[in-house]
Amino acid sequence: MNEGLFGNGELSVDISAVKTPTIKTPTIKTPEIKTPEIKTPEIKTPEIKTPKFGLHQLVVLGNGFDLECGLPTRFCHFFEPRIEALKTQDWKTTGKLDGLGYEATPTVWDFLLRTKTYAPWYSVEDAVSDLVLSAGDGKHGATGIASKLIARISDLEPIPDREVGSSDDGATTSPDEEDLLDSAIEFIAIDCADKLRQSDSPWSPQELVDYLGEQLSKLEDNFSGYMTSICEGNDDYIERSAKLLRWMIADTWPTEGKLALNTTVLSFNYTNPFKQPVGRRSAVRIINVHGSLDSGIIFGIDSTKCTGNPLAFPFSKTYRVMTAGTDFGEGAVHTAGGSLLSLETGVVKFYGHSLGEADYAYFQAIFDSVSLYDSDVKLVFYYKPHVKPGEDSVTSLSDQRAKNTMATRVAKLLAEYGNTLDNENHGRNLMHKLMIEGRLEVRLLKDE
Repeated sequence: MNEGLFGNGELSVDISAVKTPTIKTPTIKTPEIKTPEIKTPEIKTPEIKTPKFGLHQLVVLGNGFDLECGLPTRFCHFFEPRIEALKTQDWKTTGKLDGLGYEATPTVWDFLLRTKTYAPWYSVEDAVSDLVLSAGDGKHGATGIASKLIARISDLEPIPDREVGSSDDGATTSPDEEDLLDSAIEFIAIDCADKLRQSDSPWSPQELVDYLGEQLSKLEDNFSGYMTSICEGNDDYIERSAKLLRWMIADTWPTEGKLALNTTVLSFNYTNPFKQPVGRRSAVRIINVHGSLDSGIIFGIDSTKCTGNPLAFPFSKTYRVMTAGTDFGEGAVHTAGGSLLSLETGVVKFYGHSLGEADYAYFQAIFDSVSLYDSDVKLVFYYKPHVKPGEDSVTSLSDQRAKNTMATRVAKLLAEYGNTLDNENHGRNLMHKLMIEGRLEVRLLKDE
């Protein structure tokens, strides 16, 4: 046999050419057994946080709300007719003022506040605060106007021995402090005649403050009578206020389902025209923080100014609200936490409030409760051009001027609140943070 290519007939194989055909353990890379994306599949608890139907909003109302609804509730509406009555009536003999539409009696505050006739309510509260605080704190003596009052009271002779002058002292428009004190002292001489006869020593700051407190309670009673007289049977006011509140509840707030119903109204007014449910259910709660026509009216001063002052503290809004028994129920603000179905405040709306310093303690408490800096809570401040009364004329504010006025008040309020934060940097950039996050709005209240 021919050996041919294979030599002696045997199969000759060159093993080196066979190269164990790449039996690369066929890419059984365990990586493909990656526990398929078991990254705790998107169970982000933020979404489990308060379901949408559990959201809550707080609406804060001030005197501008009642004015917008046609109620004459400026200080001058109440006070100017009283000043006219004091000029023209024999109140010294009768002890009352007639023709005002309610049972009216004069008080020493009618004389002490005469320079504030056309001032906003917060200026009136500031005037009360200045006088009360000038009486000292029980350890330090009286200064300022309180000191002058005490000195003049101590100079008074028993009433039968002194000539009481006419109440028309020509100081009804803009009396200076001397005329103001003369008028107040004349009233005290008549009102406290018996006490002055029996007293053989000057009034102490405590006695003055006690007397001013009694007189403030009488002024509250008079104002309650005035408010009742302008509210009774005023169906137009009731209708307009309910309509405006419904609009505010729905504005900038989701309207589907139950969302618009979870609302608390914190009213700094003394009125409560919402006798009928505002929403489809009773999920709109009304709290009259300073009392109401039904429970009694409260005037007061900023409690933060009364810290450590036992003479002034009974005049603070905190003290007077507490002793009057205003019922906050479950509270005006709903904080995060609790059950999944609990309400959580998502927006706070303000309208008609001057944002005056006398109420800063309330606003600080609200902002603290909703953790304003770190939360998602939005603030909406409504404004509207209005007519500003004066002694001789009225001034109509333009849209831009009204907006600027509100923006200035908001900036001052938030700056004051920023000063209370533990982190100074947070306090300084609070407004910037709110604006960047779309959580601060100064918004025009539109006509319907």
